[in-house]
Amino acid sequence: MLPQRFSAAARRALLPIPRTIAAGLLLAAVPAFGAADLEGKMYVITDWISECSGNDVDAWAEMLDGWYDHVNDYGKVFKDGRMVNGDMNAAIFCDPDTHSDCSDHTRADDADALMIGLHGGDRGSYWGGLMRRTGPNGVCRAEGAYSGAPAGTPLVRLGDKDVEYFHMSSCESMNDEHWSNTRRMMYDSDSSSNGARAHIATGFHGLMWISSGRDDDYEDFALDAHFAMAWAWTEHLYDDDIGDDDVEQCPVAMSIGPNLDNCLARLNSEAYLLTQSDPTSSSYYCAMYYDGCDPAAESPLAP
Repeated sequence: MLPQRFSAAARRALLPIPRTIAAGLLLAAVPAFGAADLEGKMYVITDWISECSGNDVDAWAEMLDGWYDHVNDYGKVFKDGRMVNGDMNAAIFCDPDTHSDCSDHTRADDADALMIGLHGGDRGSYWGGLMRRTGPNGVCRAEGAYSGAPAGTPLVRLGDKDVEYFHMSSCESMNDEHWSNTRRMMYDSDSSSNGARAHIATGFHGLMWISSGRDDDYEDFALDAHFAMAWAWTEHLYDDDIGDDDVEQCPVAMSIGPNLDNCLARLNSEAYLLTQSDPTSSSYYCAMYYDGCDPAAESPLAP
């Protein structure tokens, strides 16, 4: 049975209020606001094969199309690519500075707003996304960047090319114990030289859920993210009663910045229609989430 749906106004009255945290060092000032047309791209796997096996989820593409079909409604974001299945492998998502066979600069990191749909898993202190085919080093996962990764490990490090906004429709993509490494996915290892970094990442603490009945959630996010991105993600992707186990779906939004004021300003106000200049560092990371949110496969959210 699909969960009962409410209007946005009704759901705001029913939902707990998300809170924010910040951690890091104090360094610099808030950059000026800027404006530019944004490219939107979507990558999703619904049909896995024996090369990198996983359970098929037909509704995933339709669900993410809720975002892709409406992300251009205000004329700020234009659709620049939608890939479903095909030769989906880690090279699309990993950075060439981490492995020579990676090519995110021509694929995933060539978007300004990126939405991905992958089976996700807890890799200890970071997230990994299951691919359809093997990629660099013969692996079947796109590995989120993490501290202490051996040299030559193909890692997801977005932002040095284009990505400002990185949306993960993927289980355990932003578990609370991963957040310091989530930050590493938001800037490339050479960001110190070119100053380019992602601004906001969105994902889930614990398991997220896939259903054609959730298409509207992603559509609502696409529309409201033009005005308040972190709020839109946590508002529209939260669910207080999923499946037969009475668990919650726990969305998380994260920003980075050189100091607390900058980080919180991004988290609370940045949007497709209000894109700030690139963060000058990632010394601070801030998160918006539902305190104590209790999903499947993870303990209640308590960073």
